[in-house]
Amino acid sequence: IITAQRIPFLEIGLEEGVLLEGVQIVADGNANAPINELATVSARSFSVEETERIAASVNDMGRMALSFPGVQQGGDDTENDIIIRGNSSVGMLWRLEGIDIPNPNHFARPGTSGGGITVFSSQLLSKSDFYTGGMPAEFGNAISGAFDVHFRKGNMLDRQHRVRIGLLGLDFATEGPLSKGKSSYLINYRYSTLGLLNKMG
Repeated sequence: IITAQRIPFLEIGLEEGVLLEGVQIVADGNANAPINELATVSARSFSVEETERIAASVNDMGRMALSFPGVQQGGDDTENDIIIRGNSSVGMLWRLEGIDIPNPNHFARPGTSGGGITVFSSQLLSKSDFYTGGMPAEFGNAISGAFDVHFRKGNMLDRQHRVRIGLLGLDFATEGPLSKGKSSYLINYRYSTLGLLNKMG
């Protein structure tokens, strides 16, 4: 019995459940190292898990990048414009699997690289690179920074289905093998409530 104003002393006996010979933990190199081997400085790789952990990022990699040094938000909290070291957000380059994309955002403002929220579903993405300067020559149109976004491959072994419901809408993804161990599919559907929220003000 534990009562108030009295410090309880408990003796609990423990038994060994399993005794291991040893455990070897091997690091997989630098987790933040960029995918592009030509990137030497001001480049950082990030995963979808990181995007989901950052508070107020709403699974948006553009908003997640605001937590990096030298990066700040352009405009107000409703936009994900990225200003890197004082450069204009217009100089931000977005790439998807090596192809330049003008502006991958819902409610994008003409002449900017930002908008309300990214069109990329985090359920489709793999590890991607974010550059805040010193981009390789292949990023010729980038002035201030660049996002190099990559899709992930679908599950080659099992079928998986995921549904997310939130303030921003419904996000459904399904994946699985077409031919076990050789090819796979990955399909995503997103219905956004942003249009309704925009009409409400």
